[in-house]
Amino acid sequence: MQNMDQFKINIENWSRAFPTVVGKVYKRFGPIMISNVRVGSLSGQVLNRKTGNLQKSIKTIFKEDKDVHMFLGTDVQSVKGFGYGAYWMQKGRDFLNPAINKSMPKVHNAIASDLEKEFAKVVR
Repeated sequence: MQNMDQFKINIENWSRAFPTVVGKVYKRFGPIMISNVRVGSLSGQVLNRKTGNLQKSIKTIFKEDKDVHMFLGTDVQSVKGFGYGAYWMQKGRDFLNPAINKSMPKVHNAIASDLEKEFAKVVR
């Protein structure tokens, strides 16, 4: 089994070479990752939440150019004025990392599977 660093390298390479395929996978997994963060990291008393604003604000942002990137995070400011921020999947805040790490092998496998399907269409 590959480690997280190898997943990151593969996804970065695939993102540059096959942005459409990677973008479709990101869009499929975005809602799953949001749900994982909300349920697993921001539920109950994990952050001693009072309003639920942070939990409701978790979102994904997709940036597509020559390659594609997915950001997972929030733009909500804390009561003390610091931002929680949106981060690229591999560099999330502590409360984002468990959901990101849980999803990365599945994202990796989905991209690899979709790439195989694309190659099968070309070879025919």
